[in-house]
Amino acid sequence: MKIATKHALALSLLVFLMVVPAAVAAGGQSDVGIRATGEMDELVGTILTEGADALFANIDEAGQPLVIYGRAGVPTSVIDFSDPAFDNCIAFGVVSARGEIVKILAEQLGAASQGGGMLAPVPDSLVAQQFGGDQGFSEGPDLSFLLGDEFSILAALYLNVDSATAQQRMSALMSQMTSVFNYQFAYIYSIRIDQSTIPPDANITLPFDSLDVFLYQVLNPFSETAQSILDVLGQDGLGSSVDVSKFSEARSAAAGFLAVPDLAYLVDFVNSTFGGMAANGGFTTASAPDTASLLMQQLPPLEGPVAIGAIGYYDDQVLSSSDTSVGMASLIGATGSLTARPEGLSVVMMHVPESVNISSVLPQEENYTYFDNTTNIVVWNATHYGSVPDYKIYFGSTEFPPLITIERTFSPETTTPGGEVQVTVTVTNDGDQPVTDVAVSDWGIQDTYDTITVTGTRNATAATLNPGESVSYTYTVHFVNEGTYAFPPVVLQYEYAGRAYSKHIPEEGYTVTNPPANVLSQAISDGMPYTGAAVGLVALGAIVQIAKFAGRRD
Repeated sequence: MKIATKHALALSLLVFLMVVPAAVAAGGQSDVGIRATGEMDELVGTILTEGADALFANIDEAGQPLVIYGRAGVPTSVIDFSDPAFDNCIAFGVVSARGEIVKILAEQLGAASQGGGMLAPVPDSLVAQQFGGDQGFSEGPDLSFLLGDEFSILAALYLNVDSATAQQRMSALMSQMTSVFNYQFAYIYSIRIDQSTIPPDANITLPFDSLDVFLYQVLNPFSETAQSILDVLGQDGLGSSVDVSKFSEARSAAAGFLAVPDLAYLVDFVNSTFGGMAANGGFTTASAPDTASLLMQQLPPLEGPVAIGAIGYYDDQVLSSSDTSVGMASLIGATGSLTARPEGLSVVMMHVPESVNISSVLPQEENYTYFDNTTNIVVWNATHYGSVPDYKIYFGSTEFPPLITIERTFSPETTTPGGEVQVTVTVTNDGDQPVTDVAVSDWGIQDTYDTITVTGTRNATAATLNPGESVSYTYTVHFVNEGTYAFPPVVLQYEYAGRAYSKHIPEEGYTVTNPPANVLSQAISDGMPYTGAAVGLVALGAIVQIAKFAGRRD
């Protein structure tokens, strides 16, 4: 069985349902009293009342890391959940992303990058001038273009209150976020769902009186929102070793939390909703009420706030042919020991490619370290180990390829309509071993936009690239219209030690404008794609408003 990146991602997302019980089972009787054969409701109750945290790292064949820190349990007191702002609030949360990580996660989880799926295309009528008006993409550009390469969103859901009260409480919630975290907000979208929004001929009865959904953009930079998310989740246990700068300075990163202000209120809602939908003539899924009710019955009596969240990053190559080990401490920027939570559960998990010949792992103690030498997955019961200098995997040299870097530069850095830019792509072998069959290409820009002209070479090859050598190419792009243009990823393929490797640098934006002060207003009027957080989400809000206006006219 091969554990690909997408499988590792799935494992990380299920860490609290699969990895934590596995680590507990590895210890037989864990330090918190959950037996290997214990019931899931006891385990879930422990996580929600005493908390759990986990560190996960996946290293791909090219030596590039995906690192995630996750946490579940009672949130810290930095947010006052007793505030009336949270009355009737089912849940609220913040998600923040920088770089390509959203697209990576979407692709790994099976979402289409264009043409449908989770990231649906934008109608042709809204295609920008950069795409040649209505002559752009055959199906319109993907909505992921609208979000840009950095964004943060605050979302909240209020149940069974009048519209004015829901808005008032949402305003109070944002005021608390501003007071605690210095958040600054911009409105995106809100919607109220009640029986009046359901067409009469749909024959559906909603299981609630009303549901108000609010979306706001958080204008703070990623480093600030990521730190605030860690503050909400709490930084004792493994989280105390996490250096936010390691995440915010990585190639791409994301962070988010989901908080339930009152778990008892949510449980009552789920029980009444799923237990009574079939009876009141609403949704008719036969298995849903029984399954949901059974799940809720398994949970111990719980009330008060609970939160779950994570922070993660994806970065350039960190392991090369000269490395002989990888440790969790360096991956999260830890400067001291990694310490488990004083109560609850803590787990550390690491995965390296199946091709890597692991020689040893540390710490390694029978029943508390699980090592699968088929999939190269290592799980440590950090609750048992308490405090250790590091969690490490050891292997021989040359298990990973030499350090290969890709750089794309633009000259000039910006231009005006009718102007042009020279794009240079350079691939360098910064390692200590040669690589062969090198091929680098950068074809996508002309396939994306009909209004530009491209001259020059957009690919290069080399039979052998020795240490210190480079291969490069340069091409020129001529622009007609103002706007922000997204240069698709540069893709590199090469071979080392008889194995084929592939890596890329992410999509990059280039701005054509005159004068610079008009970038925001012109970009909104021209359309997308966008590479900035503010531009992207303001445009997304504008499109929603356009759609609502069109609906009213019909």
